[in-house]
Amino acid sequence: MEGELPIKIQIANLRFAFKFAKDDGESRYSGEVSGDELLFTLYNHGNSLGEGFFSPIPVATIEGQNLSFTYFVNTLDAQKGSRRFEYAFYLEGE
Repeated sequence: MEGELPIKIQIANLRFAFKFAKDDGESRYSGEVSGDELLFTLYNHGNSLGEGFFSPIPVATIEGQNLSFTYFVNTLDAQKGSRRFEYAFYLEGE
């Protein structure tokens, strides 16, 4: 369900968390630093056909290389909040 059990990922010394939320707005994401992790809130992702970002979103730098990610979400059951969440992180090569 929205807001429950965030998805947590750690890459090197960087921590990321993803959580789903609903409001009256459009499908979107926001990012903020929360404690020692970067928290992404994914709002209104309820489309059974899927939605997300295919163009890499820059999020951090690791040893001088840019770290970006993409994601895509399919909602399998909106009532239960069941989703398939696919993501990929990209580290810029030298």
